[in-house]
Amino acid sequence: EEALPIYRAIGDKLGEANCIKRLGDVAGERKKYDEAITLFEEAILKYLSFGDSWSAANTFDSMGLMFNEQEALGKAKDIFSKAIETFPNEPEWYLNRSMVFMKTGDLEKASEDIQSAVELQPEFPYIFIRKGELATLEDNYPEALEHFEAAKKFLPKSSDIYFGIGLTYLKTGNSDHALEAYNQGLLVTNAHKELDEPVKKLKNLKKESPDLSGVDKVLTLFNSWERLG
Repeated sequence: EEALPIYRAIGDKLGEANCIKRLGDVAGERKKYDEAITLFEEAILKYLSFGDSWSAANTFDSMGLMFNEQEALGKAKDIFSKAIETFPNEPEWYLNRSMVFMKTGDLEKASEDIQSAVELQPEFPYIFIRKGELATLEDNYPEALEHFEAAKKFLPKSSDIYFGIGLTYLKTGNSDHALEAYNQGLLVTNAHKELDEPVKKLKNLKKESPDLSGVDKVLTLFNSWERLG
C-alpha cells in the first residue's frame, strides 16, 4: 500500500496497476470482497489503458476465483468469460471456467473448455487435473485415475491431484485407497484454504450417497489436520 503513491509519483503505470491488483488480492484473502472488486476493477482499467490485455485478463481471473470461492457461480462464470474475451490465448482461463461448469452440472461445456485449453497448450499440467475431475463426475473412474496419474508427472506436490484421486476412490467404494490418497494430499498441503474445495466436495458426496463408506473418515482426517495446523 505504501508503494502505490511512489509508483504514481514516478509515473510507473505498470507498477501502479500491479500494486492495485495485489491490494485486491490481499483484500480478497481477508474476505473484504467489495473492496477487492473495486481494486480489481481499477487495476483492469489501468492495464487496458496501456494495452496490457494479459494482465487485465489475469485480474478478471483472480476476481472469478474469488466469486467461485464464495459459490457465486454465475458471477464467476461471467468473469472467467471476460478473462477469455480479453486474452483468449491463456489455457488457465478456460480451465477455471470449466471448473464452474462442472460445479453447475454442465459437463458438456466443461469438456469444451478443457478442449480449448488442450488446443492452446496440450501439455499444460492443470489440463490433466480437470480431465480427471470431469471423468470422475462422468463416473469414468479408470480414466479419471489415468489423468490424475498423468498430472502427477508435472505436479508431484499438488494436493489437488491427490484429493482428486481420493474422491475417485471414494466413489468406487475403495475407502482404504481413498484415505491413503487424502493422506498424501495433506502431506503437500500448505494452507487451510487448500482444503475448502475438497471439503465441499466431500460434504456434497455425503449428501448424494449417505451410505458411501469412508467419507466420514476423510472428513475426520481433515478436521484433525486443521486442529494440528
